[in-house]
Amino acid sequence: MPEPTFFIRSLDRKIKPSHDYLKSLLGSDEKVATTIKSSLSSWVLQFNLQRLIGHKVESLRKLGVSEGSIAKLVKVRTRSLCKNNDRFDEMVRNVIEMGIDTSSAQFANALHIFSGMNDSTLESKRQMFRSYGWSEDEIVLAIRKQPVCISISKEKLKNGLDFFMNELKWKPSELAKYPNLLGLSLEKRILPRWLVIQCLLSKGLVKDAVNICSVLKMTETEFLQKFLVKYGNEALEILKLYQRKL
Repeated sequence: MPEPTFFIRSLDRKIKPSHDYLKSLLGSDEKVATTIKSSLSSWVLQFNLQRLIGHKVESLRKLGVSEGSIAKLVKVRTRSLCKNNDRFDEMVRNVIEMGIDTSSAQFANALHIFSGMNDSTLESKRQMFRSYGWSEDEIVLAIRKQPVCISISKEKLKNGLDFFMNELKWKPSELAKYPNLLGLSLEKRILPRWLVIQCLLSKGLVKDAVNICSVLKMTETEFLQKFLVKYGNEALEILKLYQRKL
C-alpha cells in the first residue's frame, strides 16, 4: 500500500524519473515492480532516486563491482545505498579491507551487512572472536567466506563459538572455513542432531566417522532418512528423544 505522501509527489519530477532510473539499472518493469514491493512501501519512487544513489552506483562501477551485484543491491537492499555519501564510502572501504573481492557475489551481501552496523558493534563482534583465540586473519577469512557471520547476535555468536570450540574442540582455523555454521540455531538444529549422532555411535549403529558439517547442512528430511528412518526400530528411542529436543 503506497504511503499517503506518495500521491502528492510530482509524477514528472519524482516518480517517473525514479522509475526510469530503476529500470536502467534493473532492466525491466517487472524487476522495478518487485523492487518497489520488496521495499515495503513506494518510498523508492518518492525521491530523485538517481540523485540519492547515483554517486554510490558510479563508485561501485569504478571499483569493478559487477552490474549483477549492483542490481542486487538496488533490487533487494535499496536502503543500504541510501546512506550519506561519506558513510557509504566508509562502508565500501571496510568491505574491501576485509579482502572481499569487488567482483564476487559476496560483495553486495557484505556491503548490505556493514551498512546496518556501526563501528563499535563491528568491533565488539570481532573482539568476541579474539576472546576465543582467533587471529585477525582467521576473523577476516570467516567474514570473507560468509559475511553474515559478523551480523548474528552476540548471544548466538557466543553460543556457537562455545559449542564448536569448547565442546567439539575445533581450532579457529577449522571453524573459520565454515562460518555459516555459526548462523544455525543451537537449540533447534545443532544440539539435537549432535545428540542423535552421539546416540547412534554409542549403540554401534554408526561406526564410521561422521562429518558434522555435512550433518548440519542437511535438510530435515535428508537428516531423518539417513540417520533415523533407515535404522527402523533400532533407532526408535533416539527418534523420540530427537523429537522431544526439537
